[in-house]
Amino acid sequence: MSLTYEQVVAVTEECASTIVEARLVDCAEISKRRFLLRFEKNGVIITVMVCLQDPFLRLHLSKTRFPKKTAEGTGPTAARVLKTFEGQALKALEVLAKDRIVKFGFGKASLIVELFSKKPNLYIVNKGDKILWAYNRTDAVNYKAPTARPERLGDKEVPMSSATIEAFYTEQEASAGFVQEKRRLRDSVRSHLKHAQRFEKKSLKDVERCGAWPELQRDATVLQAYFHLLKPGQEEISLEDWDAGGAKRTIALDPTLEPHEQVEALFRESKKRHKGLEFAEANLAQARHDVEKWEKALAKVDAAESLEGLQSLEGSIPPLSPKQASPEQKRRLPYRTFVSAKGLRILVGRNAADNEKLTFHVAKGNDWWLHTKDYSGSHVVVVVEKGAEPDQESILDAAQLALQYSQAKKNGEADMTVTQRKFVSRIKGKRAGTVAISKHNTLYVKLDPQRLDAIKSRSKL
Repeated sequence: MSLTYEQVVAVTEECASTIVEARLVDCAEISKRRFLLRFEKNGVIITVMVCLQDPFLRLHLSKTRFPKKTAEGTGPTAARVLKTFEGQALKALEVLAKDRIVKFGFGKASLIVELFSKKPNLYIVNKGDKILWAYNRTDAVNYKAPTARPERLGDKEVPMSSATIEAFYTEQEASAGFVQEKRRLRDSVRSHLKHAQRFEKKSLKDVERCGAWPELQRDATVLQAYFHLLKPGQEEISLEDWDAGGAKRTIALDPTLEPHEQVEALFRESKKRHKGLEFAEANLAQARHDVEKWEKALAKVDAAESLEGLQSLEGSIPPLSPKQASPEQKRRLPYRTFVSAKGLRILVGRNAADNEKLTFHVAKGNDWWLHTKDYSGSHVVVVVEKGAEPDQESILDAAQLALQYSQAKKNGEADMTVTQRKFVSRIKGKRAGTVAISKHNTLYVKLDPQRLDAIKSRSKL
Protein backbone atom coordinates (compact mmCIF):
# COMPACT_ATOMS: atom_id res chain seq x y z
CA MET A 1 0.00 0.00 0.00
CA SER A 2 3.05 2.32 0.18
CA LEU A 3 3.74 4.77 -2.64
CA THR A 4 5.94 3.59 -5.49
CA TYR A 5 9.01 5.49 -6.63
CA GLU A 6 7.06 6.83 -9.65
CA GLN A 7 4.27 8.07 -7.37
CA VAL A 8 6.75 9.70 -4.99
CA VAL A 9 8.33 11.52 -7.95
CA ALA A 10 4.93 12.73 -9.19
CA VAL A 11 3.69 14.00 -5.84
CA THR A 12 7.07 15.58 -5.01
CA GLU A 13 6.95 17.56 -8.26
CA GLU A 14 3.40 18.65 -7.43
CA CYS A 15 4.42 19.76 -3.94
CA ALA A 16 7.56 21.51 -5.22
CA SER A 17 5.53 23.65 -7.62
CA THR A 18 3.56 24.93 -4.62
CA ILE A 19 5.90 25.15 -1.62
CA VAL A 20 9.39 25.96 -2.97
CA GLU A 21 10.28 29.45 -1.66
CA ALA A 22 7.54 29.09 0.99
CA ARG A 23 8.50 29.58 4.66
CA LEU A 24 7.96 26.81 7.21
CA VAL A 25 5.75 28.34 9.90
CA ASP A 26 4.61 25.33 11.90
CA CYS A 27 4.84 21.57 12.41
CA ALA A 28 2.69 19.17 14.39
CA GLU A 29 2.48 15.42 15.06
CA ILE A 30 -1.29 14.90 14.72
CA SER A 31 -1.16 11.20 15.61
CA LYS A 32 1.47 8.50 15.93
CA ARG A 33 4.03 8.95 13.11
CA ARG A 34 1.76 11.39 11.19
CA PHE A 35 3.11 14.92 10.77
CA LEU A 36 1.85 18.13 9.20
CA LEU A 37 4.28 20.71 7.85
CA ARG A 38 2.72 24.16 7.50
CA PHE A 39 4.17 26.57 4.92
CA GLU A 40 3.29 30.18 4.09
CA LYS A 41 3.82 31.75 0.66
CA ASN A 42 2.48 35.17 -0.35
CA GLY A 43 -0.04 35.08 2.47
CA VAL A 44 -1.33 31.62 1.50
CA ILE A 45 -1.03 28.69 3.94
CA ILE A 46 -0.03 25.34 2.41
CA THR A 47 0.00 22.09 4.39
CA VAL A 48 2.05 18.98 3.62
CA MET A 49 1.33 15.59 5.18
CA VAL A 50 4.26 13.28 6.00
CA CYS A 51 3.15 9.86 7.27
CA LEU A 52 5.68 7.28 8.53
CA GLN A 53 3.01 4.86 9.78
CA ASP A 54 3.26 1.60 7.86
CA PRO A 55 1.29 0.62 5.74
CA PHE A 56 0.14 4.21 5.04
CA LEU A 57 3.55 5.71 4.21
CA ARG A 58 3.11 8.83 2.12
CA LEU A 59 3.88 12.49 1.47
CA HIS A 60 1.46 14.91 -0.22
CA LEU A 61 -0.32 18.25 -0.06
CA SER A 62 -3.10 17.99 2.48
CA LYS A 63 -6.37 19.64 3.48
CA THR A 64 -6.15 18.15 6.98
CA ARG A 65 -6.97 20.82 9.58
CA PHE A 66 -3.92 21.93 11.51
CA PRO A 67 -4.29 21.34 15.27
CA LYS A 68 -4.75 24.27 17.61
CA LYS A 69 -1.74 25.43 19.57
CA THR A 70 -1.60 24.23 23.18
CA ALA A 71 0.67 25.03 26.09
CA GLU A 72 2.12 21.53 25.83
CA GLY A 73 3.20 21.97 22.20
CA THR A 74 2.75 19.44 19.41
CA GLY A 75 5.23 16.68 20.24
CA PRO A 76 9.04 16.34 20.50
CA THR A 77 9.60 15.58 16.81
CA ALA A 78 7.62 18.62 15.70
CA ALA A 79 9.49 20.72 18.26
CA ARG A 80 12.84 19.57 16.85
CA VAL A 81 11.79 20.32 13.25
CA LEU A 82 10.54 23.79 14.23
CA LYS A 83 13.67 24.54 16.22
CA THR A 84 15.78 23.82 13.12
CA PHE A 85 13.66 25.21 10.26
CA GLU A 86 10.99 27.59 11.57
CA GLY A 87 10.84 30.79 9.49
CA GLN A 88 13.23 29.46 6.82
CA ALA A 89 12.28 29.36 3.14
CA LEU A 90 12.29 26.01 1.34
CA LYS A 91 14.91 26.24 -1.42
CA ALA A 92 14.41 22.84 -3.05
CA LEU A 93 12.26 19.73 -2.87
CA GLU A 94 13.68 16.69 -4.62
CA VAL A 95 13.73 12.88 -4.77
CA LEU A 96 17.06 11.24 -3.92
CA ALA A 97 18.79 8.14 -5.28
CA LYS A 98 15.86 7.22 -7.56
CA ASP A 99 14.02 5.88 -4.55
CA ARG A 100 11.27 6.83 -2.11
CA ILE A 101 13.46 9.47 -0.41
CA VAL A 102 12.38 13.12 -0.40
CA LYS A 103 14.68 15.97 0.61
CA PHE A 104 13.37 19.32 1.86
CA GLY A 105 16.31 21.66 1.30
CA PHE A 106 16.24 24.78 3.49
CA GLY A 107 19.73 26.08 2.75
CA LYS A 108 21.91 25.49 5.82
CA ALA A 109 20.17 22.21 6.70
CA SER A 110 17.72 19.75 5.14
CA LEU A 111 14.90 17.48 6.24
CA ILE A 112 15.08 14.04 4.62
CA VAL A 113 12.05 11.72 4.55
CA GLU A 114 12.55 8.00 3.86
CA LEU A 115 9.27 6.32 2.90
CA PHE A 116 10.49 2.72 3.25
CA SER A 117 8.02 0.14 4.49
CA LYS A 118 10.51 -1.74 6.70
CA LYS A 119 11.97 1.24 8.54
CA PRO A 120 10.77 4.69 7.50
CA ASN A 121 12.71 7.57 8.98
CA LEU A 122 13.21 11.33 9.23
CA TYR A 123 16.63 12.97 9.28
CA ILE A 124 17.90 16.49 9.79
CA VAL A 125 21.27 16.91 8.06
CA ASN A 126 23.61 19.86 7.50
CA LYS A 127 25.09 20.98 4.17
CA GLY A 128 27.76 18.29 4.39
CA ASP A 129 25.10 15.60 5.02
CA LYS A 130 26.18 15.14 8.61
CA ILE A 131 23.24 13.75 10.57
CA LEU A 132 22.17 16.25 13.21
CA TRP A 133 19.07 14.30 14.31
CA ALA A 134 17.10 11.21 13.31
CA TYR A 135 13.56 10.13 14.19
CA ASN A 136 14.74 6.53 14.58
CA ARG A 137 18.17 6.40 16.17
CA THR A 138 21.08 5.54 13.90
CA ASP A 139 24.80 4.93 14.38
CA ALA A 140 25.64 6.60 11.06
CA VAL A 141 27.47 9.93 11.24
CA ASN A 142 26.77 11.08 7.67
CA TYR A 143 23.62 10.47 5.67
CA LYS A 144 23.95 8.19 2.69
CA ALA A 145 20.88 7.16 0.70
CA PRO A 146 20.45 3.37 0.46
CA THR A 147 20.50 1.63 -2.89
CA ALA A 148 17.08 1.63 -4.57
CA ARG A 149 15.27 -1.68 -5.01
CA PRO A 150 12.63 -0.96 -7.69
CA GLU A 151 11.31 -4.52 -7.72
CA ARG A 152 9.92 -3.96 -4.21
CA LEU A 153 8.31 -0.56 -4.70
CA GLY A 154 4.68 -1.67 -4.49
CA ASP A 155 1.37 -1.28 -6.31
CA LYS A 156 1.42 1.16 -9.22
CA GLU A 157 -2.37 1.46 -9.37
CA VAL A 158 -2.55 3.94 -6.48
CA PRO A 159 -3.37 7.42 -7.96
CA MET A 160 -0.56 9.97 -8.05
CA SER A 161 -1.95 13.46 -7.30
CA SER A 162 -2.03 14.81 -3.72
CA ALA A 163 -5.83 15.05 -3.70
CA THR A 164 -6.39 11.47 -4.86
CA ILE A 165 -3.59 10.10 -2.64
CA GLU A 166 -5.09 11.83 0.39
CA ALA A 167 -8.57 10.50 -0.42
CA PHE A 168 -7.23 6.99 -1.01
CA TYR A 169 -5.22 6.80 2.21
CA THR A 170 -7.91 8.48 4.29
CA GLU A 171 -10.23 5.67 3.25
CA GLN A 172 -7.55 3.05 3.87
CA GLU A 173 -6.78 4.43 7.34
CA ALA A 174 -10.48 4.54 8.22
CA SER A 175 -10.87 0.94 7.10
CA ALA A 176 -7.79 -0.17 9.03
CA GLY A 177 -8.99 1.78 12.06
CA PHE A 178 -12.33 -0.03 11.91
CA VAL A 179 -10.62 -3.43 11.65
CA GLN A 180 -8.24 -2.61 14.51
CA GLU A 181 -11.05 -1.28 16.73
CA LYS A 182 -13.23 -4.28 15.95
CA ARG A 183 -10.39 -6.65 16.85
CA ARG A 184 -9.71 -4.75 20.07
CA LEU A 185 -13.38 -4.74 21.07
CA ARG A 186 -13.79 -8.39 20.12
CA ASP A 187 -10.75 -9.38 22.19
CA SER A 188 -12.20 -7.50 25.16
CA VAL A 189 -15.61 -9.18 24.83
CA ARG A 190 -14.06 -12.63 24.33
CA SER A 191 -11.96 -12.13 27.45
CA HIS A 192 -15.07 -11.24 29.48
CA LEU A 193 -16.87 -14.22 27.96
CA LYS A 194 -14.08 -16.65 28.85
CA HIS A 195 -14.00 -15.27 32.38
CA ALA A 196 -17.77 -15.79 32.68
CA GLN A 197 -17.51 -19.31 31.26
CA ARG A 198 -14.79 -20.23 33.75
CA PHE A 199 -16.94 -18.87 36.57
CA GLU A 200 -19.94 -20.81 35.27
CA LYS A 201 -17.91 -24.03 35.25
CA LYS A 202 -16.67 -23.44 38.79
CA SER A 203 -20.17 -22.51 40.02
CA LEU A 204 -21.62 -25.68 38.50
CA LYS A 205 -19.07 -27.78 40.39
CA ASP A 206 -19.92 -25.91 43.59
CA VAL A 207 -23.64 -26.60 43.09
CA GLU A 208 -22.99 -30.31 42.50
CA ARG A 209 -20.71 -30.46 45.54
CA CYS A 210 -23.12 -28.61 47.83
CA GLY A 211 -26.09 -30.53 46.40
CA ALA A 212 -24.58 -33.74 47.78
CA TRP A 213 -25.21 -32.63 51.39
CA PRO A 214 -28.08 -35.17 51.95
CA GLU A 215 -25.70 -38.03 51.11
CA LEU A 216 -23.16 -36.75 53.64
CA GLN A 217 -25.88 -36.42 56.24
CA ARG A 218 -27.00 -39.99 55.52
CA ASP A 219 -23.38 -41.22 55.85
CA ALA A 220 -23.11 -39.51 59.23
CA THR A 221 -26.45 -40.99 60.39
CA VAL A 222 -25.51 -44.54 59.36
CA LEU A 223 -22.06 -44.15 60.89
CA GLN A 224 -23.63 -42.98 64.13
CA ALA A 225 -25.89 -46.07 64.20
CA TYR A 226 -22.86 -48.38 63.82
CA PHE A 227 -20.56 -46.32 66.01
CA HIS A 228 -19.45 -49.42 67.94
CA LEU A 229 -17.85 -50.81 64.75
CA LEU A 230 -15.62 -47.79 64.18
CA LYS A 231 -11.91 -48.11 64.93
CA PRO A 232 -9.10 -45.54 64.74
CA GLY A 233 -7.06 -45.53 61.52
CA GLN A 234 -9.80 -46.82 59.20
CA GLU A 235 -9.89 -45.35 55.67
CA GLU A 236 -13.39 -46.65 54.79
CA ILE A 237 -16.15 -48.85 56.16
CA SER A 238 -19.08 -50.76 54.56
CA LEU A 239 -22.31 -50.83 56.54
CA GLU A 240 -25.91 -51.90 55.97
CA ASP A 241 -28.30 -49.03 55.39
CA TRP A 242 -31.73 -50.24 56.62
CA ASP A 243 -33.49 -47.18 55.17
CA ALA A 244 -32.23 -48.35 51.76
CA GLY A 245 -33.48 -51.94 52.21
CA GLY A 246 -30.27 -53.17 53.85
CA ALA A 247 -28.06 -52.22 50.91
CA LYS A 248 -24.35 -51.93 51.63
CA ARG A 249 -23.13 -48.33 52.03
CA THR A 250 -19.40 -47.67 51.74
CA ILE A 251 -18.28 -44.59 53.62
CA ALA A 252 -14.85 -42.92 53.20
CA LEU A 253 -13.13 -42.13 56.51
CA ASP A 254 -10.23 -39.96 57.63
CA PRO A 255 -7.68 -42.30 59.29
CA THR A 256 -6.29 -39.42 61.36
CA LEU A 257 -9.59 -38.85 63.21
CA GLU A 258 -11.02 -40.59 66.25
CA PRO A 259 -14.38 -42.43 65.78
CA HIS A 260 -16.45 -39.67 67.40
CA GLU A 261 -14.59 -37.08 65.30
CA GLN A 262 -15.51 -39.00 62.11
CA VAL A 263 -19.22 -38.63 62.82
CA GLU A 264 -18.91 -34.99 63.87
CA ALA A 265 -16.88 -34.14 60.74
CA LEU A 266 -19.52 -35.67 58.42
CA PHE A 267 -22.40 -33.85 60.11
CA ARG A 268 -20.43 -30.59 60.04
CA GLU A 269 -19.55 -30.93 56.35
CA SER A 270 -23.17 -31.79 55.50
CA LYS A 271 -24.40 -28.70 57.31
CA LYS A 272 -21.78 -26.51 55.63
CA ARG A 273 -22.71 -27.70 52.13
CA HIS A 274 -26.42 -27.35 52.84
CA LYS A 275 -25.84 -23.76 53.90
CA GLY A 276 -23.67 -23.03 50.87
CA LEU A 277 -26.06 -24.49 48.30
CA GLU A 278 -28.20 -21.37 48.00
CA PHE A 279 -25.12 -19.19 47.48
CA ALA A 280 -23.68 -21.61 44.89
CA GLU A 281 -26.97 -21.69 42.96
CA ALA A 282 -27.10 -17.87 42.94
CA ASN A 283 -23.53 -17.76 41.59
CA LEU A 284 -24.42 -20.25 38.87
CA ALA A 285 -27.47 -18.23 37.82
CA GLN A 286 -25.36 -15.05 37.65
CA ALA A 287 -22.62 -16.83 35.70
CA ARG A 288 -25.12 -18.16 33.15
CA HIS A 289 -26.61 -14.70 32.81
CA ASP A 290 -23.14 -13.24 32.20
CA VAL A 291 -22.27 -15.91 29.63
CA GLU A 292 -25.47 -15.17 27.73
CA LYS A 293 -24.81 -11.41 27.94
CA TRP A 294 -21.26 -11.68 26.56
CA GLU A 295 -22.30 -14.13 23.84
CA LYS A 296 -24.86 -11.57 22.64
CA ALA A 297 -22.27 -8.77 22.87
CA LEU A 298 -19.81 -10.83 20.81
CA ALA A 299 -22.48 -11.41 18.16
CA LYS A 300 -23.15 -7.64 18.00
CA VAL A 301 -19.43 -6.85 17.61
CA ASP A 302 -19.10 -9.45 14.85
CA ALA A 303 -22.14 -7.99 13.08
CA ALA A 304 -20.92 -4.36 13.26
CA GLU A 305 -20.07 -2.94 9.84
CA SER A 306 -18.88 0.56 10.73
CA LEU A 307 -16.76 2.41 13.29
CA GLU A 308 -19.89 4.22 14.47
CA GLY A 309 -21.56 0.85 15.10
CA LEU A 310 -18.62 -0.26 17.24
CA GLN A 311 -18.56 3.02 19.16
CA SER A 312 -22.23 2.59 20.06
CA LEU A 313 -21.36 -0.76 21.66
CA GLU A 314 -18.19 0.32 23.46
CA GLY A 315 -19.96 2.08 26.33
CA SER A 316 -21.62 -1.17 27.37
CA ILE A 317 -18.32 -3.10 27.48
CA PRO A 318 -16.20 -2.47 30.60
CA PRO A 319 -12.40 -2.39 30.18
CA LEU A 320 -10.32 -5.47 30.90
CA SER A 321 -9.36 -5.97 34.52
CA PRO A 322 -5.65 -6.57 35.25
CA LYS A 323 -6.27 -10.32 35.53
CA GLN A 324 -7.94 -10.37 32.10
CA ALA A 325 -5.51 -8.09 30.31
CA SER A 326 -3.85 -9.41 27.18
CA PRO A 327 -0.08 -10.13 27.10
CA GLU A 328 0.49 -6.91 25.12
CA GLN A 329 -1.38 -4.90 27.73
CA LYS A 330 0.67 -6.56 30.48
CA ARG A 331 3.96 -5.62 28.83
CA ARG A 332 5.72 -3.05 30.97
CA LEU A 333 8.70 -0.81 30.34
CA PRO A 334 11.27 -0.41 33.13
CA TYR A 335 10.99 3.38 32.96
CA ARG A 336 8.60 6.32 32.78
CA THR A 337 8.97 8.59 29.73
CA PHE A 338 8.95 12.39 29.86
CA VAL A 339 9.78 15.12 27.33
CA SER A 340 12.00 18.10 28.08
CA ALA A 341 11.17 21.69 27.07
CA LYS A 342 13.52 21.25 24.09
CA GLY A 343 12.00 17.97 22.96
CA LEU A 344 14.50 15.46 24.39
CA ARG A 345 13.26 12.21 25.89
CA ILE A 346 13.88 11.74 29.62
CA LEU A 347 13.61 8.21 31.01
CA VAL A 348 13.04 7.64 34.75
CA GLY A 349 13.55 4.20 36.36
CA ARG A 350 10.57 2.79 38.29
CA ASN A 351 12.43 0.86 41.03
CA ALA A 352 15.85 -0.62 41.83
CA ALA A 353 15.57 -3.51 39.38
CA ASP A 354 14.25 -1.17 36.69
CA ASN A 355 17.09 1.29 37.37
CA GLU A 356 19.50 -1.55 36.54
CA LYS A 357 17.68 -2.30 33.26
CA LEU A 358 17.40 1.36 32.28
CA THR A 359 21.06 2.22 32.94
CA PHE A 360 22.73 -0.92 31.58
CA HIS A 361 20.30 -2.23 28.92
CA VAL A 362 18.41 0.80 27.59
CA ALA A 363 20.72 3.82 27.88
CA LYS A 364 23.56 4.36 25.39
CA GLY A 365 27.06 5.37 26.43
CA ASN A 366 26.66 8.97 25.24
CA ASP A 367 23.27 9.47 26.95
CA TRP A 368 23.32 11.63 30.09
CA TRP A 369 22.66 10.15 33.51
CA LEU A 370 21.43 11.79 36.73
CA HIS A 371 20.85 10.64 40.31
CA THR A 372 20.42 12.30 43.70
CA LYS A 373 23.54 12.32 45.87
CA ASP A 374 23.30 10.53 49.23
CA TYR A 375 19.66 9.51 48.68
CA SER A 376 18.09 6.48 47.05
CA GLY A 377 15.94 7.19 44.02
CA SER A 378 15.36 6.66 40.33
CA HIS A 379 18.09 6.59 37.73
CA VAL A 380 17.29 9.32 35.17
CA VAL A 381 18.54 9.22 31.57
CA VAL A 382 18.46 12.05 29.01
CA VAL A 383 18.48 10.49 25.54
CA VAL A 384 20.71 12.30 23.03
CA GLU A 385 22.00 11.60 19.55
CA LYS A 386 25.51 10.29 19.09
CA GLY A 387 28.05 13.08 19.61
CA ALA A 388 25.40 15.55 20.81
CA GLU A 389 25.04 17.14 24.23
CA PRO A 390 21.78 18.02 25.95
CA ASP A 391 20.83 21.66 26.42
CA GLN A 392 20.82 23.14 29.93
CA GLU A 393 17.01 23.26 30.12
CA SER A 394 16.77 19.52 29.42
CA ILE A 395 19.31 18.84 32.19
CA LEU A 396 17.30 21.00 34.60
CA ASP A 397 14.10 19.17 33.63
CA ALA A 398 15.82 15.82 34.21
CA ALA A 399 17.18 17.02 37.57
CA GLN A 400 13.66 17.96 38.70
CA LEU A 401 12.48 14.46 37.84
CA ALA A 402 15.44 12.87 39.65
CA LEU A 403 14.53 14.89 42.76
CA GLN A 404 10.81 14.15 42.42
CA TYR A 405 11.41 10.39 42.20
CA SER A 406 13.85 10.10 45.12
CA GLN A 407 13.90 10.01 48.91
CA ALA A 408 15.18 13.61 48.81
CA LYS A 409 11.76 14.79 47.62
CA LYS A 410 10.60 15.34 51.21
CA ASN A 411 13.49 17.81 51.74
CA GLY A 412 12.61 19.73 48.60
CA GLU A 413 16.27 20.02 47.56
CA ALA A 414 19.35 17.91 46.90
CA ASP A 415 22.73 17.75 45.16
CA MET A 416 22.52 15.88 41.87
CA THR A 417 25.14 13.69 40.19
CA VAL A 418 25.29 14.52 36.46
CA THR A 419 27.40 12.45 34.08
CA GLN A 420 27.30 10.40 30.91
CA ARG A 421 26.17 6.80 31.01
CA LYS A 422 29.63 5.59 29.91
CA PHE A 423 31.06 6.75 33.25
CA VAL A 424 28.57 4.63 35.24
CA SER A 425 29.37 0.99 36.10
CA ARG A 426 27.93 -1.83 38.19
CA ILE A 427 29.32 -2.75 41.59
CA LYS A 428 29.70 -6.52 41.69
CA GLY A 429 27.88 -8.24 44.54
CA LYS A 430 25.75 -5.20 45.43
CA ARG A 431 21.96 -4.92 45.12
CA ALA A 432 20.42 -4.04 41.74
CA GLY A 433 20.78 -0.39 40.78
CA THR A 434 23.89 0.23 42.90
CA VAL A 435 26.57 1.86 40.74
CA ALA A 436 30.06 3.36 40.73
CA ILE A 437 30.75 6.66 38.93
CA SER A 438 34.20 7.46 37.56
CA LYS A 439 33.57 11.03 36.43
CA HIS A 440 30.75 13.49 37.17
CA ASN A 441 29.58 17.02 37.89
CA THR A 442 27.38 18.09 40.78
CA LEU A 443 24.25 20.21 40.39
CA TYR A 444 22.25 21.67 43.26
CA VAL A 445 18.50 21.35 42.64
CA LYS A 446 15.52 22.80 44.44
CA LEU A 447 12.05 21.40 43.83
CA ASP A 448 10.19 23.53 41.25
CA PRO A 449 6.46 22.54 41.11
CA GLN A 450 5.81 24.79 38.12
CA ARG A 451 8.57 23.17 36.05
CA LEU A 452 7.39 19.69 37.10
CA ASP A 453 3.82 20.46 36.01
CA ALA A 454 5.09 21.64 32.62
CA ILE A 455 7.16 18.46 32.17
CA LYS A 456 4.22 16.23 33.04
CA SER A 457 1.86 18.17 30.77
CA ARG A 458 4.20 17.82 27.79
CA SER A 459 4.64 14.13 28.46
CA LYS A 460 0.90 13.40 28.16
CA LEU A 461 1.13 13.95 24.38
